[in-house]
Amino acid sequence: MLECRKQVLIITYVYPPDNYVGAARPHRFVKYLRRRGFAVRVLSSAAVGACSTVDDIYRVRGEIEHAPSRTGWFWTEWLIRQLALPYDEGITWVPRVTRLVRKWEHEGIYANSPPVLISTSPPLTTHLAALMLKRRFGWQWIADFRDPVIGNPCRGPKSARMDAYLEGLYFRHADALIANTDAVAVMWKHRRPEWSDKIHVIYNGFDPEILTPALPLPERTRRVLSHVGNLYGGRYPSALFRSFERLISSGKLDPDGILLRMAGPASEPRDRDGSHRWIEFLPGQLPRREAERVAAESDWLLLLDFDTPLLGDHPGLQVPAKLYDYLGVGRPILACTRKGSPVQYVLERAGVPYRCFFRGAPDEENDRSVLDFLQLPSEPVATSQWFDQNFHPAAQAEQLEKIIAGLTTGC
Repeated sequence: MLECRKQVLIITYVYPPDNYVGAARPHRFVKYLRRRGFAVRVLSSAAVGACSTVDDIYRVRGEIEHAPSRTGWFWTEWLIRQLALPYDEGITWVPRVTRLVRKWEHEGIYANSPPVLISTSPPLTTHLAALMLKRRFGWQWIADFRDPVIGNPCRGPKSARMDAYLEGLYFRHADALIANTDAVAVMWKHRRPEWSDKIHVIYNGFDPEILTPALPLPERTRRVLSHVGNLYGGRYPSALFRSFERLISSGKLDPDGILLRMAGPASEPRDRDGSHRWIEFLPGQLPRREAERVAAESDWLLLLDFDTPLLGDHPGLQVPAKLYDYLGVGRPILACTRKGSPVQYVLERAGVPYRCFFRGAPDEENDRSVLDFLQLPSEPVATSQWFDQNFHPAAQAEQLEKIIAGLTTGC
């Protein structure tokens, strides 16, 4: 029989091949924990009619937003989201998950080898499922937060009261809490010092085995700066567009020598009237491999950190997940971010050439940064030892194993 510390049950609402960025982190945990000898089961969601079980990945019906049909359960979930959980799907998925695990327990699957629960959010309903299982069976529980709850600019005032309640509930009952940046961990420890000993940091990362490295640059007349991914809200590069316009109008930048390529859907279709021949939009959601190819064949890469008035003067808490893919390509990165942000912290240590376009900085300063950046050569550069030690999934699985071992010593 396996040692109890080697049994893990991961609860995640999305999981590959789901085309959501949030699916990558639990997939890396599963892949590399298994290589360290863990027996891992995964509970995830699927639309009606798409539930399945493959390789201990259990797809449980969820009323997901792209569900092909609108059942009574769908409208039940819709109503709950309107009233209490506007940013979190999956509330009707939770009882189905707990019912399946109770069935496993009744069958004796975990009778002599109880698992460690690892729930990862968003949505916050994944932690609710883990909490219910912990209360019923007494299993150890690790709550992994890919985004913070309080302090998350993507969560508006509609959920403020519920967010405070749920964060307190999860922090009190979880045996370990994982933040994905140091900035989030510092915020948690300041706001909830009584739970400081529970708090750990495992950054997001990348999987070198599936990453597309830098590819040979195609023959073309212009050098290409690419942003690959969705454009929305505070991640729209209007300030950068204005900088390019100033540099072009002053004669410091040749519009025929550069192309700013925006590859991915945009919720705000600005700057698309065709008057800027140095901007190219590739609309629609690109398949993952196509998006990776666009990035790998670019001279430079553009990163848009989240920015919103809700942040005020705060430098931010999160790192866009695509930064790690960009660093794997190794070509220069222009980061639109805030001074002192986690993005700047990572770039300063990662070893790949970069420049920052700071939100709120004087136009002259940012224009100089853009010109300086565009002088950087396009040859790919390997990431630093610091980056590999902190962001490689094998190292992160080792971190996670140490957290598990700390919870299950003597079990």
